[in-house]
Amino acid sequence: MADLGLMSVFTQVTPERVSSWLQLYQVGEFTSLLPISGGVQNSNYFLETSSGSWVLTLFESLDVADVQVYLDLMQRLHAAGMPVPLPCPQIDGRLFSSLVSKPAALVQRCHGKSLEEVDVKAVSQVGKCLATLHGLMQDWPGPMNPRGRAWRLATARQVIPRLRSDDVDLISWALQEDLSLPWQDLPVGGIHADLFRDNMLWQEGHISAVLDFYVAGRDAWAYDLAVCIHDWCRFVDGRLDVSRASALLKAYHAVRPLKDAEFEAWPSLLVVSALRFYLSRCFAFVQHVDEKNVLRKDPEEFRLVLNCMRANEWHESTYSLQNLIN
Repeated sequence: MADLGLMSVFTQVTPERVSSWLQLYQVGEFTSLLPISGGVQNSNYFLETSSGSWVLTLFESLDVADVQVYLDLMQRLHAAGMPVPLPCPQIDGRLFSSLVSKPAALVQRCHGKSLEEVDVKAVSQVGKCLATLHGLMQDWPGPMNPRGRAWRLATARQVIPRLRSDDVDLISWALQEDLSLPWQDLPVGGIHADLFRDNMLWQEGHISAVLDFYVAGRDAWAYDLAVCIHDWCRFVDGRLDVSRASALLKAYHAVRPLKDAEFEAWPSLLVVSALRFYLSRCFAFVQHVDEKNVLRKDPEEFRLVLNCMRANEWHESTYSLQNLIN
């Protein structure tokens, strides 16, 4: 995966402003502030105080109601025993407040590293973790998936005029898969929606943290499972790694048995979940075409995946859910 661009800090804050803002908390004295590269949605900093290590997030596009919903979710999952960073409350109990005119929150900094290389043992843990998350988020009263079908259709309309004809054909094919899916038949609940390797930390072979719930929403659980497969169970050329996919899916199925409708919809869900990330990466290039310092992830990764599936290289006998689980 190629990262084109440099940074994820859209809003600059000074140590002096942060030090003053920290008076709202009981976290000790300000020590240091370091911008975090790698994100594409919010501005993030590592923050050290005399009492500990934190991540400061300034929300660039979320409204205050959604910020509250997501921070409440993180509290709920942490309380349920999931390895999710705990938001730090202010002295008055609030979980966020304004910093340089943006909603801002402080959460615990978790220890561990993201995996560069993954094996069957690791993806089995991922499958179990995702199924457990889905169970805990079953009745979560959050928003519908902000990158759902309506977003995919709207974003496709925005990027298509800037793309080559073969890419337009690819998107049109994937959108037909989206429109033909019987979404109403699929089990729905809260989903993470972006459980890629960079949103999970590991220590000594075990998951130590699940990060970045800020695009979570309510949608089909099997869609979220397909999102996971794309990052954890593929070769760099876009082909499916059957061994890893089978291990992840079996571990998930052991915790939350998949339904008949999910088996039927699985091939199309793989297409639609790849389309979501292809579109978001294409849109980043359109949106930030003249901004050299903005991190933009290469759409080519998901163009390869979509082309593999369209060419039937992820053949039914290889990627059917039934065959992968049995």
